[in-house]
Amino acid sequence: MSRRFPWILPLLLGAGIASLFWWKSTLPAYVHGALQQQEGLAPGGVSSTPSSSGLELQPAPLADGARSDASLEDGSPAAQMDRNRPSDAARLRVQLVDAAGGGALAGVKVVAFLDQQPGGRMRTTRSTDLMRGSLDWSPTSDANGFVEFDLPPDAAVRLSVRPDPNTHQPLNETVLPLHPFEQRDLRLAVQSVHFTPYFALVRDRSNGQPIGGAWVRIFSPSDLSAGPLEAQSNTLARASSNGHGMFQVDASERSSMAWIQAPGFGPTLVALDAAHADSHNPRDLYLTPGSWLAVYLRNHEGKPLGDIPITLTATTLALVQSEAEPIQHSAVVWRGTTNRFGRAEFDSLPADTPLHVAFQVEGDSVVDPPPMQILSPGEARELEWTIGGGTRLMGDLHSEESVPLAGQELWLLPASSPGSQLITLADQARVLHKTHSDPNGHFVFSGIPAGAWWIAPASNGTSTHLAPLARRYEVPEGLPELNVQLEVFGPRWVEGRVRQPDGEVADHEQVWLHSIEVPGDLSEWTRADGTFRIGPLAPGLVEVGVRSSPDHVGSPPQVCTADERHLEIRLSHDTRMVALLATQDGSPLPPVERILLTHPDGSVSDELNLAWEGLERGNYGVCVLTQDGRVAVAQRVFQGSGIKSGEALLELAPGAKVEFSGPGKYSLWMESACVTMGELGPDETRTEVVPTGTLRLERPDRTQPGVALEATLGRPVRIDLARAASGPGLAPRTATQPEPPPR
Repeated sequence: MSRRFPWILPLLLGAGIASLFWWKSTLPAYVHGALQQQEGLAPGGVSSTPSSSGLELQPAPLADGARSDASLEDGSPAAQMDRNRPSDAARLRVQLVDAAGGGALAGVKVVAFLDQQPGGRMRTTRSTDLMRGSLDWSPTSDANGFVEFDLPPDAAVRLSVRPDPNTHQPLNETVLPLHPFEQRDLRLAVQSVHFTPYFALVRDRSNGQPIGGAWVRIFSPSDLSAGPLEAQSNTLARASSNGHGMFQVDASERSSMAWIQAPGFGPTLVALDAAHADSHNPRDLYLTPGSWLAVYLRNHEGKPLGDIPITLTATTLALVQSEAEPIQHSAVVWRGTTNRFGRAEFDSLPADTPLHVAFQVEGDSVVDPPPMQILSPGEARELEWTIGGGTRLMGDLHSEESVPLAGQELWLLPASSPGSQLITLADQARVLHKTHSDPNGHFVFSGIPAGAWWIAPASNGTSTHLAPLARRYEVPEGLPELNVQLEVFGPRWVEGRVRQPDGEVADHEQVWLHSIEVPGDLSEWTRADGTFRIGPLAPGLVEVGVRSSPDHVGSPPQVCTADERHLEIRLSHDTRMVALLATQDGSPLPPVERILLTHPDGSVSDELNLAWEGLERGNYGVCVLTQDGRVAVAQRVFQGSGIKSGEALLELAPGAKVEFSGPGKYSLWMESACVTMGELGPDETRTEVVPTGTLRLERPDRTQPGVALEATLGRPVRIDLARAASGPGLAPRTATQPEPPPR
């Protein structure tokens, strides 16, 4: 049977398209809100992770035939905004002023983002085709500091103020939803950037000589949170040291970190402060002679591999000059690419710093990561590594009901511990290869080097479809193929609510979870109503509790199953502490002679056992003396610090003897822990066993600093309490060792 009227369908389609164009030509002028998905803004105006809700509006040209308003200048931003307002739009007028002087800030760009889509469905009407939830302008402030927005009603909006970074600091402001047709005024004070001079003197750490030609780059703390710090950045140096090693830079409140490097020396990071604003008081900065590393890559046949990107990574905390530097934890990256000989070289690397080496290899060849490299000052090292070859690891993925699972993403990671492991999204950085199961649940990893590996379903946070349980597999040397069976489980979640000691809900509390049967730790914050949801988890038992905060000591652990949905956790204002006694050689524990507990307020009490209930939150010291003359001390035992809250390990060791002669009171301290105390009458003496090391003798009234002494094994140290209590004129050292016997 032949088909009749083959021309009807094309004719109807063409008529429909023509009708659509005619209908749009009858609409009033409007702006086609060309939405661009932009990166969201973190506090401080720094780009952060892209967000689907962060929509930055770019102004689009007006359609032909747009109506004009005689009262407004044609083509001006205000005219365009007025001509294209949605029928129920709300008007927000923002004024930008200087926080210090109060003057208007002109020419400052203000970008609007949607924090959430408004309620209701997106609409398209004959009055406007502007989607609910979009914005139509990103203006700059006028001469009086004003900018205006036509906002969709019932939508929370964030404003990002972006002034000149050399004069003012960026500002983010959240605007509560506006009602339809509402007009609201908002005044925003923008903080100024204050610069102070900073002087420093760069020296060679090995000999103290000044280093000329060292260059300086300035960063802000937000630069570190935006991503890895590129060590080989082409950013121009802000300053360089002169022939005497001196340099000067201007440090603002936001630009408070400096990268210092010189040819032949490794870099260092320092925090800039106002203490060195005088050229007569420069800060001494020390550079260590740099190291050199060459990486040579070849395939399993021994041929060099060219054009392979290589990355060296260190942490910013490892590069600071002093542990006290307030440097934010981030990563520092050196990048290179192998040449046609398979070789890449890196010079001026930091010495005595852990460097992690990573390769970026295309295809399905799995790369066994090389070990962490720590170079000595001035050391030159070559690292050779083989890529490819290895074992073809094949397997079948199926559920606990033995049903093959198709299209599931699997990760391959180096096994860092024996047995299975619960992984999280944070482990994605250690994934060496990813693959997907085929329609029959079959998967393949190629070129796996010999060793221990984990295979796990991908962990994608709340959207995880399978429990991210990593199974360990041993790959023997020289094995061409290995077949495995991978059984996976549906994700389990622990849900519940945290309450204050009085029964009120506890919001913004950190809940921790420890998986008992399968190792793994997770944490999550409670919502405003005190509820939480932690997962995904594998089947089994877990421990759940709340970490301490300045207001409480958390909660004791509760054991439940991984699919518990109604867990109630009650916070506590006090806690318990248990001291665990052990011997150095593993021998049986001797009888305990005395237990002293030092409280946070400095008071000391004699105790009968090593377990305490109802302790206040704070730092404690524990000292145990056994009948065979051994002593154990645990100092500054912090209460309510997490999963192992209130546990102190005390290891017994041989003690030293101190002989006291009266009259008077005495107490000996090792840092914040009291190790012995007592009171003697006239002509009374007593020998006490104390830990070896530096101890402190406290005066009875404790109004003067204690006197230090060194207690050692051997003949007793003698202390005359009458002399020790004689007042401020006391000699600096009252404890003396007896004269050694003649040879």
